[in-house]
Amino acid sequence: MLLETFRGEAEEGINNISNALLELEKDLLPEKKMQLIEATFRDFHSLKGAARSVNLPNIEKICQAAESVFSGLKKKELEISPQLIDLIVISINGIRELLNSNSSEQDSILEKRTIEIAESLEQAANGIYKAAVKVKTPEFAIPQEKPIASDTTIRIPVATIDSLMAQIEELRTIKYSGKDLTNEIKKISFEMSLLRKDIFKYKEKVRDRRSLNTNTFDKSDDNELIISSEISEFFEKINSHLKSLENNVNVINASSVRNYHYASTQIDIVTQNMKMLIMMPYSTLLQNIPMLVRDLSREQGKDVELIITGAIIETDRRILNELKDPLIHIIRNCIDHGIEIPEIRKKKNKSPKAKINISISQLNSTTAEILITDDGSGIDLKNLRKKVKNFQNNSDAEDGNLTDKELMPYVFHSGISTKNVVSEISGRGLGLAIVREKVERLGGSVFVDSKQNFGTVFKINIPFDLASFHGVEIVVSGQSFLIPTTYVERVMKISNDKILSLKNRQAIDVDGQAVSLVKLSDTLGINKTNLNPEEKNVQSIIILQTTESRVAFLVDNIIGEQEVLIKSLGNQLHSVRNILGATVLGNGKTILVLSVPDLLSSAEKQSFSSWTIPIETSNKQISKKKLNILIAEDSITSRMMLKNILESAGYNVTATVDGLNAYETLASGGFDLVVSDVDMPRMSGFTLTEKIRGDSRFSEIPVILVTSLESKEDRERGIDVGASAYVIKRSFDQSNLLEIIKKII
Repeated sequence: MLLETFRGEAEEGINNISNALLELEKDLLPEKKMQLIEATFRDFHSLKGAARSVNLPNIEKICQAAESVFSGLKKKELEISPQLIDLIVISINGIRELLNSNSSEQDSILEKRTIEIAESLEQAANGIYKAAVKVKTPEFAIPQEKPIASDTTIRIPVATIDSLMAQIEELRTIKYSGKDLTNEIKKISFEMSLLRKDIFKYKEKVRDRRSLNTNTFDKSDDNELIISSEISEFFEKINSHLKSLENNVNVINASSVRNYHYASTQIDIVTQNMKMLIMMPYSTLLQNIPMLVRDLSREQGKDVELIITGAIIETDRRILNELKDPLIHIIRNCIDHGIEIPEIRKKKNKSPKAKINISISQLNSTTAEILITDDGSGIDLKNLRKKVKNFQNNSDAEDGNLTDKELMPYVFHSGISTKNVVSEISGRGLGLAIVREKVERLGGSVFVDSKQNFGTVFKINIPFDLASFHGVEIVVSGQSFLIPTTYVERVMKISNDKILSLKNRQAIDVDGQAVSLVKLSDTLGINKTNLNPEEKNVQSIIILQTTESRVAFLVDNIIGEQEVLIKSLGNQLHSVRNILGATVLGNGKTILVLSVPDLLSSAEKQSFSSWTIPIETSNKQISKKKLNILIAEDSITSRMMLKNILESAGYNVTATVDGLNAYETLASGGFDLVVSDVDMPRMSGFTLTEKIRGDSRFSEIPVILVTSLESKEDRERGIDVGASAYVIKRSFDQSNLLEIIKKII
């Protein structure tokens, strides 16, 4: 227990030292620099004493030597230099390696490294720099919160919390069952009500007939009158019993609804409170990234500044653990593939210091968006096109039939890399494939956009927690399945005459594009029912989409969306093709959850390759002009985000850096809409809108202002200058923006 406490304290101390080293490399005021030196000196001193307490002499030895270095810096006997910082970085990596080592077989190797690091530090304290043994930067883990010593707190192992969370998540199954049960009781009550009405109708018919027979009395009809009377009495009894049963069912239903709402509320409260224990800010994931960027950029002779925003947003700790590798792979790609060395950047009229931005924001109530952007050379699309052709024998790629947008997702394909030389960091074509696999396994999605010599943007949409899961229930060949909602682009019904035949394949028209149509029963390889889909006049379609594929699947029926708790199939069925897991619906029915990436891959292997092409046929011409949108935005992150949203919605987009640039670009003609920021250099969005409205060439073009300025005065000014819509960035929602655009143009 004492050793675990030390590990937590040591990790916190190392993080403090790492952050201080990054600051010391900057051009600081002397007072600030001395404060950091003093703080780092104390961190090494505290770490040395703690290591002595738990009998870790190797860590104590390194801290003692590092303490000597910072003592010299305090006395101004030494000067901060890149070489000295490199040495301190090697020393803290050595401490991390000692902390993570549990193998006695490595004791001799670690002992030797410790001696070399300590000797290098002692010599540095005397002004002599000797190359220390290089220690590989350890893989970092999500740090745990340091326990607070207080009578009001207790320490609980993370494994215990995870186990409790798993059990509490099981309660959601009871919640879903309760909802279905109340719905079933309502149905029974409704059906009983209908039955009573039918009985009343027959009772009236019998009474009318008996009345008629009484008026035309005949002895031969005496028996019929007796029977009619008995039937009438029988109906009366049934009706009375049914009414009593219906009242009882209504009482049970009311009680069931009350119990459901109470249990549902309590389960939600307990789940939410439990989530608070496992929710951690993204800063815990990102706190080691600055040192990673620093080490990688120095190794490659590059100068990179890392900017992080939105790190206070919290998410499930389990998600942070899984995002560690994807984030590292993307950062490595940015530095190794995208960022140029300072000399080349100068020739391109760029700042010698490159920038990598990591921005976390809340996309909606269930999803976070992570944007990772760099201002490097961008993805070499020409080289990517060639690699795709060579790897998959894809003639469309080489012939240019694939647009840049269609080509881009291939960077996530295993085995494809735009780098011709394989290095220790990248070039094998595995990194981004791992990124996509891990993100999609979490129920998220990842996209990339790039512009030559301007940079690259990676966008990751990821849920806040793993507890809730939404899926669309479908029926295929009489069997029910669930498809994760995050992959569902849309569901639709189409008549048979709307199904096209292109390139000897079936397809449907989706917004002027032909999307391949596949029978899901064929992809799953399950037996078909007697019902022939061709005999139905209207077909049920569900369109699924990942970063690199889009396919329309034909199903028997689409039931609706369900909120469920997904379960794995166990270790024995760890990886079943096309199956992600299983779930139990509220009615007790167990159904399989389908893996969409596997489905699309299976469709391709069965020669139902996913493809989307413009519809151009001799007997059916569907032509929808792509509308052209001009963006004016000075922030590269916001600019590329808007561009990606609008291009994904099917628009042609031209991006400019400010109002003046946008106004000059308008002269080229052909734009249907302008989307502009307000607060920009050279020309604001207000001024741009005024100039557009005052120029007869452009006065009819709609203008949407997307800005963080939300005061009443700013809104009124936007309307006064002629803006067609005024969208606040703080409450920005991409679906809302797209809806506004559709209404305007």
